[in-house]
Amino acid sequence: MTPRIKPWATREYNIPLGKPISRITIEKSEELIESAKRGCFYCNLVYVALETVSPGWEGQKSFIHIFLAPRLPVYLRREFGATSTVTIGREGMLALGMNAREGQTMNYIISVEDSSKPAIDVEIYRSYVSQDQKTIAGMCNLNHQKGTCLVQ
Repeated sequence: MTPRIKPWATREYNIPLGKPISRITIEKSEELIESAKRGCFYCNLVYVALETVSPGWEGQKSFIHIFLAPRLPVYLRREFGATSTVTIGREGMLALGMNAREGQTMNYIISVEDSSKPAIDVEIYRSYVSQDQKTIAGMCNLNHQKGTCLVQ
């Protein structure tokens, strides 16, 4: 039996297997910057955090992983290099020995890391958010009431 790699939250924070977790990969810094300019609260938070620890980061060849889990800090990892997503169809999957239904596709994420530069890790600690404030719209509503919302 092949050993399974533990999810990031289990490796980094020792949370039990089976808890909901997520990883978002941003291939190009322009995507994050544009979303922040359009008013995405969390994109702006990530942008400011990266700019604080690594000024000028957006001009360097890199990609970003954002790791999310309940009751944990938002964990950012900026890696130097490039990443790209390649989609293969049913024929490609069959050629790899995988069963595939008609119309089914699979994404490969290819990352080329620059090992001469270490990754930059950032943890963003956040206060507990009540159930009714868990959406971006809910968060903006809360921040509008406090006068701190970035989207005016």
